Amino acid sequence: FDLNDIHKPTVIDYETENGFIWIDVVEANFSCGAGESIEFHFDVINGKFPFPPSFFQRKYVDPKCMRIIKAKGDSMSDFIHDQDLVGIDISQTEIIDGEIYAVYFEGEGMIKQIFKEEGGKLVLHSLNPKYRDREVTEQNGLNFRVMGRQFWRAG
Repeated sequence: FDLNDIHKPTVIDYETENGFIWIDVVEANFSCGAGESIEFHFDVINGKFPFPPSFFQRKYVDPKCMRIIKAKGDSMSDFIHDQDLVGIDISQTEIIDGEIYAVYFEGEGMIKQIFKEEGGKLVLHSLNPKYRDREVTEQNGLNFRVMGRQFWRAG
């Protein structure tokens, strides 16, 4: 091969440094108004975590849509442990049966596996058997919002 045939890779510039895309580790803050106006903000940044650009290509996730939150508690162990970093895709709020999501429900943010049931009911399932399932129904569903689908974790 000829030295002129070697090309440097193109790195798309988001928050890049040294060829990595740096994603904020954030705290989700919730503000609730009347009815369905639950909003979440990622105002508090607790650091950054580097990813190679190929990570986003493999996961089919836009880096602009990724947020990293810190898990609290043991309701999702043995898969997600207390203080693990959890990557969510905030563009994926449409529920896929059996997937894990960061959600807001009954006044708290949580990470749960979600199952769809007849009549539009949702079951928020904890992987740790010491926690009971929670149900989202038409009656209490006004107090429910999906923040994003979990697609990565580290801990």
